[in-house]
Order: sequence, then structure tokens, then C-alpha cells
Amino acid sequence: MLIDNIDDSLDMECTINVKTEMRIFQFKAFEKSPIPASLAIGNGLVEELFYLSDVNDEDRELQMFLRESKAVRSGDLWVFRMSNEDYESLKLFAELAAIPSVVINYKILMSRTHIINFRFDSSDLVNVTGFLAKATDSFKNFEIVYLGKSSGVRSIFSELNKILPLYYLSVRFHVPDSDIELVSRASIKWTREQKYKSTDNCYYAVYYFDGPVQEPPGILSEIDARKGLYFRKSSSQIIKEYLHDFLAESYPSFMEIQSFSDHHITIETVVTRGVVKQHLLTMKNLIEKFPGWTLEIDSVVPFEKI
Repeated sequence: MLIDNIDDSLDMECTINVKTEMRIFQFKAFEKSPIPASLAIGNGLVEELFYLSDVNDEDRELQMFLRESKAVRSGDLWVFRMSNEDYESLKLFAELAAIPSVVINYKILMSRTHIINFRFDSSDLVNVTGFLAKATDSFKNFEIVYLGKSSGVRSIFSELNKILPLYYLSVRFHVPDSDIELVSRASIKWTREQKYKSTDNCYYAVYYFDGPVQEPPGILSEIDARKGLYFRKSSSQIIKEYLHDFLAESYPSFMEIQSFSDHHITIETVVTRGVVKQHLLTMKNLIEKFPGWTLEIDSVVPFEKI
């Protein structure tokens, strides 16, 4: 599994909490249960998306809240969002996401608290420290819960799985010769991890190699060549369709790792238990847009069994 290949490649981890009095907590169904969330960033906008399940359609006050929040239905979920247009301090998360090695693992809302966990390489510690200092000034009730050595991707999501049931999904696409250059220049093998959800038709990722790589200038930005860590912002018609479909469907997914080798792209993702079907249907609909591509579902596994 790709998760094991990159498990400890980023050597530092941070968890931050921000207390909140959001109206959603006036409803008992959500007072203590974890609410999956995500950050979507692009074009000068930072959005927080919150995914509500098990919504009681007979609860008139809750339905009124959803209408006032301009929530939309996505499968079995209700999704509402806030942005830096509502809360200017959210812009800070664009600064966090822009740090080259930062990967946002997850965001949840629980017990009146925003909880955000991210990993990064120690070479970016000064930049992360700068973000934390600004966040301390900008957010009321801001707390650094942990900053130190990373426990690894598997451990991070094992802990989250204890409060929010997760599934680990792995799918594989076969790429025809005609589209290889859209996926990897010179057919170079790579493994990459998405940094965050983007809304500007670009894919922001940390790349993991065995050591220094020789790539044409301007394609990869070095994070730490000795460790084989690089950053890349990429865009193509395939990426645009991919990002559009996932943002349009709007459901909670956390870690996403991709690899390319020998005409195959493997994508491994962590999602909440209730959206497995929705995720796989999105993959199926995506593949239909690219003639000659084929899709294989390698695994659909409760996280605790991987």
C-alpha cells in the first residue's frame, strides 16, 4: 500500500484547536459527534466545508438552519460552508497551505472545537512557526495541541478512526499511450500526496522519490533533495476534470496518495464510511470522460483492517 511507502516521509506533525460557538452545536445530534470538514483553497478564497450526516428532515429548526446556511444536499449528506469573506482570519490557512511541505491530513469539528492536523518536513519549521504565531494572534481560543515528531500517516488516521469510522480505498487507472505525457513527462515514475483540496484547477502535491531527481527546471521545486522530497503545482485537462468532479460531488475525503508507474495511476484515499459508494461512482463517472482508460478497484477496506 502507498500509505506505507510514505508513512514517515514527512518527519513533523502538528495538531491545532480553535474553539467555536457555531450554531450547529445548538442541535443535540451534533453537540458531541465529530463532523467531518475540509479546507478548499484557491483564487483568493479559503472555504471551510462541513459535512452533516443523519440529518433529521422532521427537525424544523435544523432545516431552517440549513436553509439559512445555504447548505446543499450531496448524496446522503448536507454540506454547508464558510469562507474568508465571512471570517477574514480564515485567509491564514492559505498561508499554511502554501508552505511547500505542508500536507493537511484532516479537519473535523467536534465538541465546539475546530481540530486540524497536518504534517510537514522539518526544513519548513520556521515557516510553520510563523503561521502558528500569526494564528495565535488572529484566532480566539487558539491552541497548539501537538507540535513535534510525526507519528506517521497510518497512526494519525488510526487515531481518527477511533472517533470517526473510516475506509481506505485503492483504485487503479490504466493510461493509454496517447495520454502518457499528460500524466508524466518522459514517463517518470512518481508518488505524490495531495496537500489540500484546491479550487483553481491545479493539483498541489508533495512528491516522494528515493533521493535527488534530475527533472527539467521549473517542473519540481526542491523541499529536501537528500530525502527525495519535492513540491509541484500541476495542471492538465485530466486534473481539471478530476478536481471538478470531486468538488462538485462534495463529500468528505482526507488523505489522497497517487503513484504512476508503467502506464498505471494508483490512487489511495481515506474517506468516511458513509461515502464509499459515492466516491467509487465519482471515479466511474470520471473514467468515462477519457476514452481508452480503464478502472480497477483494488481494495475497499475498513481502516482498522489495512
